[in-house]
Parts: sequence; C-alpha cells; structure tokens
Amino acid sequence: MPNSADIRLSESSNSSADVSAVAIKTPAFWSDKPELWFAQLESQFALGNISVDSTKFHYVIAALNSDDLTCVSDLVLNPPQTDSYNSLKTRLIAQNADSESVRLKKLLSGMELGDKKPSTLLYAMKSLASDGISPELLKSLWMQRLPIKIQQILSESGDNLQALSKNGR
Repeated sequence: MPNSADIRLSESSNSSADVSAVAIKTPAFWSDKPELWFAQLESQFALGNISVDSTKFHYVIAALNSDDLTCVSDLVLNPPQTDSYNSLKTRLIAQNADSESVRLKKLLSGMELGDKKPSTLLYAMKSLASDGISPELLKSLWMQRLPIKIQQILSESGDNLQALSKNGR
C-alpha cells in the first residue's frame, strides 16, 4: 500500500495539491513463483491506480534481474505496440512456472511436514495439485506426511480434507 513517501505531489498555483504520479515499490521478480508475483504486483497496480499498459510493462522490467531480463530481451528491446505488459507477463510465466509433471513430482515426493503445521503443508500441497487430482488422493498424500499419531487420530474421522487440516494443526 503506498505511503506518503510514495506519492509525489505537485503544487498548483492556488496551493491545492494534485497527485501527479504514484510510485509503487515493486518486489524483485520471483522466478520460482511467477504467478504469485504477478498477483501481488497487480494488487499494487490496483492500489496505485496504475492502469496504463506501458507503465505496467516498465515496472515489470525494473523488477527483473539480468538472467530474467535476458530471457525476455526481445520484448524489452522491441516491445509490442499493444498489450506489451500481458505479452511480457505471459512469457515470464511460461518460462518460469513449473510444468505439470514437475509440480506432480514435487507433490508426490518432494514435500515434507518438517516444522510446518499440518494445515500449512496441506495448503502448499493444494497449490501444487492440479484440478485433475481428486480430494481423496490429496488427502491420502497429505496424511502420509503426517506423524503416525496424528494419522491415527485423523484416520478415525471421516471429515473432509479442510476439516481434517484444522483438526491436525
């Protein structure tokens, strides 16, 4: 959310203040979670009333590191005449988002409870799961990663996945 330091004001001749521009603080690009990064950035655009395509495009460019910038250099050096922001967004997501098979591998073997709460693990697993994965399969995968005592307690309950995650906190 922009604070007073983020808003540059220009004084008009009658001493009233007009907003001339709103600056947002763009986080560095998250190449491991590009969709989530764009969701956060678009929230900042909404808060700052930024709707001009070229302004959005330049904010994204400013947030990229040299490796990510190199991957989209053709768009940076020769931006499309129209819809440049969405072209850049689509390319960055396509180049950085995990494929369906990578997400499935992480879901099946790469996730552990560790020091997380069971509900936190469940939310992380849900974010990796595609719509094609049944709630029953997700429940089974999640339960396998829980300590045996918690598994025993939760297995006796016939609750749905969301209710179980609350019980297994």
